[in-house]
This record gives sequence, C-alpha cells and structure tokens, in this order.
Amino acid sequence: AIYGCLDTASRKLLWLKIWTTNSDPKLVGRWYLDHLYETRHMATYLRMDKGSETGIIATMHAFLHNDHEGVDPCETVIYGPSTSNQVSSTGFFF
Repeated sequence: AIYGCLDTASRKLLWLKIWTTNSDPKLVGRWYLDHLYETRHMATYLRMDKGSETGIIATMHAFLHNDHEGVDPCETVIYGPSTSNQVSSTGFFF
C-alpha cells in the first residue's frame, strides 16, 4: 500500500510511504506527526478526503491550530473528494 502527502502550491512531494497498509488511522497519524517533527512546518489548511484513515490527522491538525489567533481550528481541515485534491492551493493534501 502507498500513502503520500503533497504540497499543492509547489507540487512538492512531502512524503511517500510504502507499507503493508495505508488505512490504519494511527499509522497515518504517526506519519503526519513525523513530518511535522522533521520539517518544523505546519500548513494552515489541510485538504483531504473523508477516508477512515484521515480522522486522526484532522483532529491533530485542528488541535495544533487551537492556539493560533484568528484561525478557527474547525476551518483548518477541508474535506473533498480525493479526485479534487490536486487542484487545491491551500496547503497539503492526503
């Protein structure tokens, strides 16, 4: 199974994981935390589909944005079909 994250503004591949599964929410959440730890950079918005594995990422992202003034944490995660994720220029997509 393959799972990746792309910065839609620059089209830069942020990570690509090849594993025995890509639908385990805890594993995918760990990959997101690893990325944040390594890069020390967090997008303002995440765009993702409503897959079973993205719930933890959405929760973590909103929680980490909770202390940012002027940004509603609930609005930092944007859901849409995965076929539309490539055209967004608001941040990262999964």
